[in-house]
Amino acid sequence: MKANRRQAQNSRAFRRVLKEYLSRKMKTTVSIINPAVETKISPNKAVPTDSDFFADCELAWDAAMFDNHLFIKSVHFFLFEEEHYKLTDGEQRDVEQKVGREFLKRRLYPTEKYFERDKNEKAR
Repeated sequence: MKANRRQAQNSRAFRRVLKEYLSRKMKTTVSIINPAVETKISPNKAVPTDSDFFADCELAWDAAMFDNHLFIKSVHFFLFEEEHYKLTDGEQRDVEQKVGREFLKRRLYPTEKYFERDKNEKAR
């Protein structure tokens, strides 16, 4: 039962962090193209910014993926949303579990708490 609960938690962390990552990436891209669009910039330099979040997510993804071929396919499929990089159901589950576990380990999930913490605080 604990294994199933852990797997569900990894999946939830993966999906929610990925959704937040893609949402913030879109807003950042739009703000670069159209500076009139406001993005949330923290006046408190100790609180993580979107750039910190992107870097932390990408470092976590890299740390979680030992198979270089699967790493490349998964980044193109999930982060760049390129559908022609197909993943099997097993590969998707594998990525979701490994990356979700790393997101939890690095405290990227829940994302609300991530953006409230001091960015100089050490990850576990």
